[in-house]
Amino acid sequence: MVTVPGPTETIKQPPLPARTITVKAPQATTTVTERAPLAQSTTSPRPRRTTAAPEVYYANCSAVRAAGKAPLYVGQPGYASHLDGDNDGVACE
Repeated sequence: MVTVPGPTETIKQPPLPARTITVKAPQATTTVTERAPLAQSTTSPRPRRTTAAPEVYYANCSAVRAAGKAPLYVGQPGYASHLDGDNDGVACE
């Protein structure tokens, strides 16, 4: 006896729903960096003159006249009360 396969039936199933995978987007990050300090000069600056110019001093009116500075008025370099005999603000007049 011979066995013959019977009719076959095709069953159609609805397709399975697609799998949805949600991936979070990477967060943007901001990195703040400090600027590197500029290189310092290895040469030292020239020293500055910190003292005032020397005061002009005349010992007497003869020295003032010899320097060609007579008369001297109050506030001028070299004026001093010992050169102004009448205290009027003008020395070696």
